[in-house]
Amino acid sequence: MALLEIITIGIVGGILHKSRKEEQKKKAEEEFRKSFQCQFADDMSENEEENRTSTSCEFSDDISECEFGLMVCKAARPIKRLESIYTDGPIVYGTVKSQSQLSTWTFQIDFNDYGHITGSYWITSDNDDSNIPLYIANNVRALILSYPECRGELFKYAPQNENTQTDEDAIKQEDSVETKQEDPIEVEREKTKQAEEKTKRKKMELEYQAKQEANNTRAVIGMVLLMIVLLGVFFYIGEKKNIDHKRNKDIQVSTSAENLENKNFKDVKDILSSAGFKNIKLIEDKDLILGVFSKNGEVEKVTINGNSEFSANEWFPVDAKVKITYHTYK
Repeated sequence: MALLEIITIGIVGGILHKSRKEEQKKKAEEEFRKSFQCQFADDMSENEEENRTSTSCEFSDDISECEFGLMVCKAARPIKRLESIYTDGPIVYGTVKSQSQLSTWTFQIDFNDYGHITGSYWITSDNDDSNIPLYIANNVRALILSYPECRGELFKYAPQNENTQTDEDAIKQEDSVETKQEDPIEVEREKTKQAEEKTKRKKMELEYQAKQEANNTRAVIGMVLLMIVLLGVFFYIGEKKNIDHKRNKDIQVSTSAENLENKNFKDVKDILSSAGFKNIKLIEDKDLILGVFSKNGEVEKVTINGNSEFSANEWFPVDAKVKITYHTYK
């Protein structure tokens, strides 16, 4: 029983520890998100929000709509799970693959600050637990605040024909140019880092599986030990009863009442006498006329201390009253 308690305490402790770690992680992510949102977007009433969104952003300031699109492309480039991203005026629309790669979710970043592009933004996301929209928004904000110093770098990736190419074309061209200009050393370093992370994840998975198998093994051993203990207890109780009956010189019948029926009453008497019963009474039931259905001397019923349904190996006192009722002719 002590082993089972130890196993139970260990499992419960592991679950509570894992739950606390997950809560701490979520709390840290939430504080991180709130710190940026409080810094870059003031709380507004419903009327102020309506006024902001209804103000048309004409890109009349220094930053053009094309430059804004290129900023978004550059800011979003490091995100591996980003399936698509594009701009519609000052609003950024993105689609991200889930970590399982089985589904996608979307987000929206609004940089319309009452008709101007100031770096302030408002995020709407289908996945509040992910920091990807916040990461992109902060990168775009940094480029906006560093404008016009970053302008020359942005136009390295600008389309040749600005009148015919869309923001989506700019994204493809920007990705292509960035790929060509990647430092081979950095590429190799990134590959090494990804391989190390993959190896680390695999190691963690194997360790988790090993722990699970160990926990399962301990649980099975605990169950087996419990079964052995219970069987031992039941065996001890049964054996103790037998010892008590033998000490009292009780008699154990070797067969059931049902098996004694339809036998000859003399054979039944011999069986019970051999078992040790001495107080045996024979009772005639004169119900036979022709003896077709029952034979003369055939046992109709046997009772021991009034019990006519006793089973084999059942115990009775040595002075128990035995009555054997048998058929005979009228």
